[in-house]
Amino acid sequence: MSDMPWLKTHIGSIESGVELVNKFYWNLTIAKSEKKWYVLAGDQTIFVGDSQELADAFIYDMALAYSVIPDIDRLREEVRPWFE
Repeated sequence: MSDMPWLKTHIGSIESGVELVNKFYWNLTIAKSEKKWYVLAGDQTIFVGDSQELADAFIYDMALAYSVIPDIDRLREEVRPWFE
């Protein structure tokens, strides 16, 4: 079992974490197939784990990294042309 103390105070939920990371054009999705959990960025697999808890921890880590960026909206606008 894991404890993610900043999840609720800084991110909100795993879904909120995915939403935050996707503001930076990652296009993250979480999928389960048989006994494996996958985190995909678009059509690319970027994480494979044996449990939902591991996939959530991976997303949580990514979201924490982005949550400390000051003026997220300005940065997002600056990187948008790279993805158009």
